[in-house]
Amino acid sequence: MSELSDQEPPSGIGYPPSREFFRGELETEKGLKHLSWGIGFYIIAMLLIVVGALLALNIAISGIETPSSEQASELVGIGGMICGGMFLIFLVIVLWLLGLYEMNLGKREFGPEHSSRVKNGIVLILAYIVLMVVNVILQLEQGPNPLTDSSGYISFLRAQFVISGVFSMASTIALSLAIVNLVYELCTERYKRILWAAFSVSIVISALGLVLGLALLYVTDLGGMSIENLLQFANLAMLTLGLAFIPFILFFFCYRHAYNRVSDWEIKPHQDAFPWIRGEAADEGYPLLPRKLAGVCPKCGTPRYEGEKFCANCGTKFKKYKD
Repeated sequence: MSELSDQEPPSGIGYPPSREFFRGELETEKGLKHLSWGIGFYIIAMLLIVVGALLALNIAISGIETPSSEQASELVGIGGMICGGMFLIFLVIVLWLLGLYEMNLGKREFGPEHSSRVKNGIVLILAYIVLMVVNVILQLEQGPNPLTDSSGYISFLRAQFVISGVFSMASTIALSLAIVNLVYELCTERYKRILWAAFSVSIVISALGLVLGLALLYVTDLGGMSIENLLQFANLAMLTLGLAFIPFILFFFCYRHAYNRVSDWEIKPHQDAFPWIRGEAADEGYPLLPRKLAGVCPKCGTPRYEGEKFCANCGTKFKKYKD
């Protein structure tokens, strides 16, 4: 590449630049799109899994009194529904990993406060993963043999549920706070209130599930309950689990709101994230930022400055090349 002097360009680009200047999505914009899609697929997945489990439990309850061959075929179809939900959960994980990666890349695009919240959100996601893994490991412990020591096994189940409930509450708080932090600074005041409302609802639902489980384990006599009654309690537990996707509906609308604000250029990228853009709108309070020449456009010869991905004149995308 030929050497060019570090001279000031004859005319700078006012800050903030127009939407067309970037000629593509910001990293934050891409991250919000993938995260919102992930939340949407999670809602659908939970509906499939919960509805499928409820149908399976009801068939099992009715089959205790009047078993039939038709129930087997119905259970196969319900199993397919649940498997479809599990596949969507896998897709959700992929979308969220991609979205978090992009949000981290673009965390400086909308100012230091947004950057700090994105960092906090990612830390909380990691905490959520750790809590879930520890919870699973603890639940792998085997208790007394229920056939030889039924009372000891029931006591073991109660202790395991309490431990699982505590970790579930903690992981719910971590995940919900992470979801709030990732988009908080990109939302209007109205949607910030919706974010906190969704956070509160998620905690209440998690606590409700914990209370119902404790009532089942400590108030009722598990040893004397019939299988039918146990299945009915399981039915109630699945209904409680089904409520867990309600706050994610609110989160989904908040994430789409943030994505629309970014993509519609309602909120502009922060100047500190693009120091190579030379602001000349002095009347708007933006200081002048010098730019260093890095070459010329291989197509039209327009000067190219450090940090530019596209030619300001013809729109050619820059690649590594030699003059």
